[in-house]
Amino acid sequence: MYGKSGFLLLICLFFSYLICNPNRNGSVCICVPPGSCPGLYDGSGLLDLRIMISNIVPPTTAATTVSPSNVTTAPNALFAGNCSFNLIKCCRPGRYRCGERYPPPPGSPTPITGQPLNGAYPWSAKLLLKLNEQYIAGGALIDFKHVITVAHKVSGLTPDNLIVRLGDWNSTNGTTPIPARSYNVSKIITHPNFTSVNLFNDISVLILSTPVILGSVSTIGTVCLTRERNYNSRCFVSGWGKENYAGAYSSVQRHIQVGTKPPSVCQDQFRKTKLGRTFIFNSNSFICAGGESGRDACTGDGGSPLVCEMNGRYDYLFLRWAVVGLVAWGIGCGTNNVPGAYVNVASYIPWIENKILPAEEIPKKDKFETNELERAPRQTVLTTTCICVPPGSCSTSTATPSTPTDGTGQIDIRIVTNNLTGVTVAPTNATPVTCQYGLVSCCRLGNYRCGETYPPPPNSPSSGPNQAQYGQFPWQAALLTVPGDVYIGGGALVDNRHILTAAHKVYNVPLTSLKVRLGEWNAGANNEPIPPQDYTVSRVFINPSFNSSNLYADTALLRLSSIVPLGTTTTIGTVCLTLASFVNSTCYVAGWGKNDFNGNYQAIQKFVDVTVIDSTTCQNNLRATRLGSNFILSANDFICAGGVAGKDACTGDGGSPLVCQTNDNRWVIIGMVAWGIGCGQSNVPGVYVNVANFITWIQQSVQTP
Repeated sequence: MYGKSGFLLLICLFFSYLICNPNRNGSVCICVPPGSCPGLYDGSGLLDLRIMISNIVPPTTAATTVSPSNVTTAPNALFAGNCSFNLIKCCRPGRYRCGERYPPPPGSPTPITGQPLNGAYPWSAKLLLKLNEQYIAGGALIDFKHVITVAHKVSGLTPDNLIVRLGDWNSTNGTTPIPARSYNVSKIITHPNFTSVNLFNDISVLILSTPVILGSVSTIGTVCLTRERNYNSRCFVSGWGKENYAGAYSSVQRHIQVGTKPPSVCQDQFRKTKLGRTFIFNSNSFICAGGESGRDACTGDGGSPLVCEMNGRYDYLFLRWAVVGLVAWGIGCGTNNVPGAYVNVASYIPWIENKILPAEEIPKKDKFETNELERAPRQTVLTTTCICVPPGSCSTSTATPSTPTDGTGQIDIRIVTNNLTGVTVAPTNATPVTCQYGLVSCCRLGNYRCGETYPPPPNSPSSGPNQAQYGQFPWQAALLTVPGDVYIGGGALVDNRHILTAAHKVYNVPLTSLKVRLGEWNAGANNEPIPPQDYTVSRVFINPSFNSSNLYADTALLRLSSIVPLGTTTTIGTVCLTLASFVNSTCYVAGWGKNDFNGNYQAIQKFVDVTVIDSTTCQNNLRATRLGSNFILSANDFICAGGVAGKDACTGDGGSPLVCQTNDNRWVIIGMVAWGIGCGQSNVPGVYVNVANFITWIQQSVQTP
């Protein structure tokens, strides 16, 4: 009716209307390099964008599942202002879009072979240690406040140890025109079924302390999530890891193109490596990609995102990108027909969504409304805990700081490890109203803290040579028989209901024949100012890999029949767990065992200082004993300490904790007395259970009903 020229005029007017009236259905303005703001649109902005692209999950605030394929999000922290760094403002209908990338900003350096363009992966995150900004892992920004990464890189850290850097390209100089931005971490959420031995469920979510202002620069943006599982897709992995297994870390971001493979192909190719023909590839936890010589992620790339084009789908003339994997493990690096293994992100989208949006905020209807998506970030609720301490030893003031500096009040209290300081915290309901035994109430911000010790309480007995001070090791547990109260071994209180001990001490003891005494010091008298407390045991967890012949996996967990009221006395408290190494450190072991191989059991708790030694030295020293030159020390199962004449744990001390003090004066358990060759001989160290290697099993057992 209008003719060809009239039809074209209508089309031009139509698009001009959209451009000039971006708020017709909501609009967003972002800063992009000149020439990269598209002038034609494909209908986006005229549609209901609660579901932007089928099967793409663009989490820009908080994602939630409304059906298996319909997941939506919208930004909470969008750019509003003028652009910097020679970028230009680009406004368009709709909401902020994940998975877009733009040409390099003006003034960007020229990459060389193997390096991406500056800003090619705007979602790439660098995880750094706050102490020295050491690069430890990669990650992916999935919305304005959340980064996903692999659990094995962060499971031993607390939030205050981490920095997340976004928009980085060259970590050694300031040649990029847009500076990188660093963010503190307020919380680390690790998948509850993560297993450190085989890296099943190897995923964590990091919550940033402050929102990322999306759209303000083109070098920082979010990546999409997707449930699509297409093999042989055009995918890329980028990071700052090593170029090969023996190489050096890269200062400039590198990338490589790899193709994803079906699980059956992955399994077949992995079976031809040292994994062997019985290897089972867990396709729920992993996908695999690569397998071409010299083209692979490598050491240091852990957590870096594997991203794929979304099957040719375009939005505003730009391809969208989704993260399908996170670098997890491999057999060497870049070997022909040996693919790399990546976390299967699609399997964990429901878990990610659940962690991003708390359960009480998940809408109970089929679709989101805009105001539900664009609410302000949740405020962290801080708690105050009161404990009973000796007079003069309450270190906190009456003023409560507004923001804790050590993660207190913001971390998951069940078992949190930190391989820098070794600090972990155990759960508690410690809220005493009044104190007894001459102790005073001490209230402070946050939850109950493990690994703390205090001076002896009023009227405490004096200790003799090599005897522990009264209450010096408040986590120490004495395992006794019922009836008779015969001492059979030691243990450590790790939370308000669980004792960690050596399996060889309890694996053949009937449940009804066992009890635990806490707060003991002098087993031969009843004159302590604070009475010890006895607990029956409701369940015994024996590590399923425990071997009574060689004491491999010599770990057991005792569940007490009632909860320990933590904080009511200073003679009973928990010890922390840690992944940190304390080789060459002076640590301590206490107990009521014999003072030498032919000696007597002790009535008063004794302790000895021992130096932790490396596994190679330990093996060599033990080979000089009756164990012989062929003896192999299992470093996964054991650590060693001691070797000084007359300073050792001995018979009866089995299960007693080897503890070390961290830089912030907290105490961590790194070992449990396991075995030795005699007691206290020169150059013959004692052997202890390597507790760090069993933390995952401890966590799983604690959480088992």
